[in-house]
Amino acid sequence: MNKPTQEIAGETGGASISHSALEALAGFYSAWGRRTMLQGGVLWFDCGAFSTMSVLTTVPTGIADREVRGILSRTRKLAAVYRVAAGAGLEVPMFMLRDKKYSAANLQRQFRQHVERASSFLEARECSWEEWETRALHCDRQTLARQGGSPQPGQGLLCPADRRRIAEAARAVPRLRIHACFHGEEIVAYLMHAAFGEMCEGLLAHRVDSEIDSPTRHASHLLYFSFARAAISDPEIQAVCVGRQSLPAKESLTRFKHHAGFLPEPCHLRFRLHPMLAPFLENGFSAALLKRVRVGLSGKIPALANLEVMEQAGLCGRR
Repeated sequence: MNKPTQEIAGETGGASISHSALEALAGFYSAWGRRTMLQGGVLWFDCGAFSTMSVLTTVPTGIADREVRGILSRTRKLAAVYRVAAGAGLEVPMFMLRDKKYSAANLQRQFRQHVERASSFLEARECSWEEWETRALHCDRQTLARQGGSPQPGQGLLCPADRRRIAEAARAVPRLRIHACFHGEEIVAYLMHAAFGEMCEGLLAHRVDSEIDSPTRHASHLLYFSFARAAISDPEIQAVCVGRQSLPAKESLTRFKHHAGFLPEPCHLRFRLHPMLAPFLENGFSAALLKRVRVGLSGKIPALANLEVMEQAGLCGRR
């Protein structure tokens, strides 16, 4: 028997998601290659080698500290990042659209020009999972290579059997869709998104690499505009979210979303460390030391920028 729908209120006005939908979403992320866990009414997945994160962005959690520590012990992750109610954690911007009359007038001028140019060469629309399986392979290959995680041909996301498995898992998630940008028959950018109650949330976006004079140069601009317009025009949808600011922050991505007409709203994050680390690092002194290392050396060693997560855990302390 499915558990009842969980109603969770937050700064966004609340999102509703059933336990069965969370289970289906966990299956989708697992098929995609993410290690997932459904614990404490929260869906977690690995984000990097050392941390785990709660999803969805729009759903704050009420999970207790001891449960989070237990999750870290079982998964052997160093840090957990999860959404909480207002006032209980670090405030970061979450990018939302609520204007039911959303149009090109919502776009920043240069962004609008890019959309107009891309519209001359590309078509943006919802696509089927069958189209994604066969037409987005080049897009996924280039995205994985850009992220530094490209598998060998015939493995993982590039393997036809795995793509079929991902598509099957996706069909089991209620209201999970793909909006894609096509250049001819090929998908050059896409965004996977799901609706829960009155909220639509973007989950994952991939795109091809493009030269400065390529007709696919501004595919992402057209994709986000077309997706946002289609999503917010749905009578059942009152708000569209395209994620929160990452840690460390990616200013170019923040600017892109703002120029696309998405406005920042408060999202509160809590950070907790593995029980073995917490007594030593969840304090103000450790946070200051980590910040000094991060600021001083991340220019030479970019990976040290990720220390911001542990730094924020120190600032949160025992609150």
